[in-house]
Amino acid sequence: MDGLIFDYPGEIVNICNARIVSRVGDRYVVENMPYNANVGAGSSTEFGFQGARTSSDITTVSINGDAFDDAGGEPAPHPAHVPKASISDATGSEEGGSLSFRIDLSSASEQTSP
Repeated sequence: MDGLIFDYPGEIVNICNARIVSRVGDRYVVENMPYNANVGAGSSTEFGFQGARTSSDITTVSINGDAFDDAGGEPAPHPAHVPKASISDATGSEEGGSLSFRIDLSSASEQTSP
């Protein structure tokens, strides 16, 4: 499935600049909203959410099927036509119940939205 896929051991109670496509157990799939769906070369987009849990552990992150490793946040090797995505360290607040991170795309995708 396309989109950002990640495991979060809690319920997302509010999300901005994205929408939840699906949730099965702890696995969420989110995608951009129509107003930020096209990310140009060298550009980035970001979203944030508030979760109903004190833990900020996000695991098993992948974008459009490209998994990120746990150490450096780099995606696994992928075909040249797929842009490289990078994800920043997550920052969060237990008091506010929020978590945010930034995703950068190296170039425009050759793939169009369905």
